[in-house]
Amino acid sequence: MARMKQVAKKRKVSDIDKDDVPRPQKGLTDKEERTVEETLPMRAAVIYEIIRVEGEGELARKAQALWWSDVAAGWLIAALVWMLPSTKEAEFLVITFLTYLIALGGFTHVIAGSAEAFYGWLTGVSSIFVAVSIFLVPTLAGNVIGGTVPFAVLSYAQVRQEIQSDK
Repeated sequence: MARMKQVAKKRKVSDIDKDDVPRPQKGLTDKEERTVEETLPMRAAVIYEIIRVEGEGELARKAQALWWSDVAAGWLIAALVWMLPSTKEAEFLVITFLTYLIALGGFTHVIAGSAEAFYGWLTGVSSIFVAVSIFLVPTLAGNVIGGTVPFAVLSYAQVRQEIQSDK
């Protein structure tokens, strides 16, 4: 330490080269930037963009593909309602599993999909007419048909003999 003080006294400030002076680093290292990106939540703009892209994707689907997707989602939700009374204490698992199947299959449901359709309208991606006529009305019809027809047939099959014996 004493030696460093002696050297410092002998050197003038003007003798010190600017490159010899350590400078604080500006910004983050690559590793620090990756850590920050991995731990910070997504910004609102990123979330909005994801919803917009999802909405555009839904509105761009062909009518026939959308229809069968609607019917499948309606059937799964109706199956969920049909099974709940007999699940006892596993309601949460049944609901989670069947709604996960809807997401996994990319099926459309009028309630969940309406958020994307209306977001598309609010951001100017589509008109309200397109959101309602191209997406919401056909999706509602597919969900209703997929959810009612198969289970109406099942219900009738269960009580058919009782109905015929009453006559």
